[in-house]
Amino acid sequence: MNVFADLGGRIVYHDSRGRYWLGLNGNGLGMYDPVTQKTFQYATGNKDLQITGDIVVDITEDKNGIIWVSTLSGINGIDTEKGEIHRFTSREGLLSNSTSALRVDSLNRLWIATARGINVFDSSRTSFTRFGIHDGFTCRRISGTCWLYRRQWRFYLSICERFCTVQPHAIQTRNTTPFSLFIGRKCF
Repeated sequence: MNVFADLGGRIVYHDSRGRYWLGLNGNGLGMYDPVTQKTFQYATGNKDLQITGDIVVDITEDKNGIIWVSTLSGINGIDTEKGEIHRFTSREGLLSNSTSALRVDSLNRLWIATARGINVFDSSRTSFTRFGIHDGFTCRRISGTCWLYRRQWRFYLSICERFCTVQPHAIQTRNTTPFSLFIGRKCF
């Protein structure tokens, strides 16, 4: 892991397969597999391991083993089993390319905090539902990666220096943005 030592770390995530994912501040995403002793670096300039942005804000894993990475330029779903990288920006339906907190709920929906509200990516990963000012948020600015869990799958989310409660099971998602899925070349 020394290869990432001087690249400006922001966040570390330990996935279900025992690998370490390192969100780098301006240098993309690093992955270290302690079993194989291999490292990989995902970045905007790496055509084989290309992601939407080099400033990684948050990392999580869904129930299918897909690693989700938020950046200031969109989100990325990395399927290491298939060797695919799925990239999503406002062109595919995000409220904003500036994304921050990521969480997966018990229904395997991906919740994405953006600079303009919240997107919910359905469990089939075919459409986004958008929640913004018109849905009751008091402002557009969602702060950092501040999601706090409570029992019964409730989230507390920091919005405009306040906290709001999000109850995923009480929210009806709606298919608002169909899109074409672009699949990257390979992971490793």
